[in-house]
Order: sequence, then structure tokens, then C-alpha cells
Amino acid sequence: MANQHDETVAIKRLQANRIILEIWKTESGKHEYPKGAESKQIVPSEEEYVKTFRHPVEIPVGGHAEIGRYPTAPGGAAISIEGDPNVSRRHFQIGFREDGSVWIKDISTNGVFLGSGKIRLPFNREQTLPEALQGAWFHFGEKYRARFLFR
Repeated sequence: MANQHDETVAIKRLQANRIILEIWKTESGKHEYPKGAESKQIVPSEEEYVKTFRHPVEIPVGGHAEIGRYPTAPGGAAISIEGDPNVSRRHFQIGFREDGSVWIKDISTNGVFLGSGKIRLPFNREQTLPEALQGAWFHFGEKYRARFLFR
């Protein structure tokens, strides 16, 4: 039996005509490694992001975006990230399929990490994201994180 949150997310997905991609940056240079992390990915503490800006991007049904220092995004939105040498020229892509599912593809050898930085997305493989990950944070580079929301 699905809980009320899962049902609400499913209804939002079915009614959504776009997703919003939020990208947050920390201005602090102070970073900590997450406890027990398998990688050396640096994840700023939650408090540091409170003092950051938000860069929302709308992705329509059937659309996608590419994020990086010099993104190309043929047929999609190119989102340029500056000031972080750990963000690749073409770091990752995210899209919203016609069926309402959201996908992400890590195209960087620097990686994209889910949540606290313990789970690295597979390289160069499009991954369908479960509805439950709406609002979950993806960390990339040294100072950035992103999440998607149905609208």
C-alpha cells in the first residue's frame, strides 16, 4: 500500500507539464568529507547552502538540459556553471520524458553523487529517477548541488 506522500508525488507527476531544476551553490570554501563516503567527493554541510542562490530552470515535457562549464545541449537548455574546476565542461544531463519520468545522465569523469555523496551515479548511462527522488539533492563539483521538482 502506497503512503500519502507517494500518492501525492504520483499525482503531481501525472499533472506536471514541466520540471523545475534548482541549482544551489555554496560560497564557503569550507568543506567536509561525508562520514563513511567511499569516494573523495566533497560535500558542504547543509548549513552552508542556506546562504546560497537558486537558479531555477524549467524543463518542459520531452525536454532536457545539460549542466557544465561549457555545456552544448543540442536541442535542450545549456546551463553554464562557473568558478568550480571540479565541474566538467559537460558534467550531466537531466530530462523529462513524455511518459512523465525524469532521467539523469552523468557525462563527467568527476561524477554526480546522490544525497550525501555516498552514491555515485553510473558514468555515461541514462538513469530513470524514481518519483521518490523528487526534491533529493545531487552533488556535483566542489560547490554545487541540484534537485528537480514537478510543476
